[in-house]
Amino acid sequence: MARWGFVFIILLFSCLCIHAQTVRGYVFDKGTEEPIPGVTVYFDGSSIGTVTNDKGYFELTTASQMSSTLIVSYMGYETIRITDAYSAQLFKIYLTETAFGLDEIVLKPDPFTREQKLRVFKQQFLGRGYEGVCTIANEVAITVTYNMNNSTLLAYANAPLQITNSYLGYDVTYNLVDFKATYTRNTLAENALTTVFFAGTSFFKDVSEGKGRYVRRREDAYLGSSLHFLRTVANNSWDNEKFGLFKGSFPADPRKEFTITDTLGYKQLTATEKKWNILYRKDKQSRMQLQLNAIYIDNYGCFFPVEGVLFSGYMGSLRFKEMLPLDYYPPKKK
Repeated sequence: MARWGFVFIILLFSCLCIHAQTVRGYVFDKGTEEPIPGVTVYFDGSSIGTVTNDKGYFELTTASQMSSTLIVSYMGYETIRITDAYSAQLFKIYLTETAFGLDEIVLKPDPFTREQKLRVFKQQFLGRGYEGVCTIANEVAITVTYNMNNSTLLAYANAPLQITNSYLGYDVTYNLVDFKATYTRNTLAENALTTVFFAGTSFFKDVSEGKGRYVRRREDAYLGSSLHFLRTVANNSWDNEKFGLFKGSFPADPRKEFTITDTLGYKQLTATEKKWNILYRKDKQSRMQLQLNAIYIDNYGCFFPVEGVLFSGYMGSLRFKEMLPLDYYPPKKK
């Protein structure tokens, strides 16, 4: 991507740690009122999930309560999103079969082949060096097109993407809601790329089997990431981490520049400036631009509103290949 082009990466989740809770319920076909076995139920952006049994029953117990959206997903049915997963003692969820319209989507011609557009999509969605380590099993579900009016590459999927990340040891189901890559002119050249945006819901399955190489890779992906940085900000744990904050090229004290206030279980962040340079150790340099006067960060490091902050540089260059579930924490040092 362009060197300082901003990237928007939105996962449709938010989380709040309160206390242990169990979420349980039944899933039925709305038309027949019969239970549906094999439905995937998960907290968005996490590895916390299950499937319904032959009676359509599911049960999820978490070590701490989360406000992450509960996703109920089954092939051929419309996905259900429950924003308050603890609003009922026992859910009864009815899925509606997906209605397919008769009108076909009309794609205007552009000068790029599907192979060219798909290759750029995968590079900007999966990340640099994805080849051989991060694959999409059902690429046929992806439609890619280029809007010549605003120099934007667009992509969507008619089924959840089945992604294998053999680098970090996760199988991921990703419901792609939106993807846009915007250029300064009608091209797919990386030096003309200005912004990348993708949004969706995700469920992570750990397939690492506890192998040490995945432990090391996950920790490396976490350290210096926006998730790591925002947890540091929310917890005010600057002494324990290796982040440096700068106004331009001048070092700044984050305790004086950032104000953290407890607000309804979240941490409200306000700052003396809108633009900051961030350095992790000596080799991971990023920029953060606050778009609003205040953003809110939960205990997992998720922030909202999602349009409240933009990252570029190292943090902005990270893609799906480096993405970790919300419930990931690095191993504690002995």
